[in-house]
Amino acid sequence: DGTQTKLVERATGSTYCVNPDGSWKKIDVLSPVGIPNAMAWSPSGNTMYFGDTQTFAIDQLDFDVGTGAATNRRPFVSKSDAHPGKPDGATVDSEGNFWNARFAGHSLLQFNAKDGALLKTVDLPATNITSCTFGGGQHASSLFVTTASKFLSAEALEANKQEGAVLRVEIPGVSGQPEFGFGL
Repeated sequence: DGTQTKLVERATGSTYCVNPDGSWKKIDVLSPVGIPNAMAWSPSGNTMYFGDTQTFAIDQLDFDVGTGAATNRRPFVSKSDAHPGKPDGATVDSEGNFWNARFAGHSLLQFNAKDGALLKTVDLPATNITSCTFGGGQHASSLFVTTASKFLSAEALEANKQEGAVLRVEIPGVSGQPEFGFGL
């Protein structure tokens, strides 16, 4: 997980790896960071995704499941790609494609894991999309999506009761993968 300061004018946060025995270590290749987000792993666990909401960037890294080491950080999606909103929470589907919730962007975006190309935009009935995860039975064919009402006016909240709600989205032909377990 990561840390950030209350005032996010510059990248002053850090990212840490917590081990099952409760010990932790700073992940230098992911620090400093403005607003750490969009952490997800490929089905094999060998590719890690990491976003910084402050810079609009999402990177890929090589990840060693055995040691927790993240190396070879490289751009995956950048601000110059002009996608709506800012990167927030994320998940990966059973095909290995990366899904990203877009804060202030009204949408979920699906990216090709190989080259970061945008595959699909799912428009949603809320402004601040904060995270997503697959679930809903044996095939995990539903995306559960969290939203936030933060930064919205009282008028906007009154006009749209979906702001701040948890949404269930069905996307034909797309399913999730089991999440990696963690035990303390």
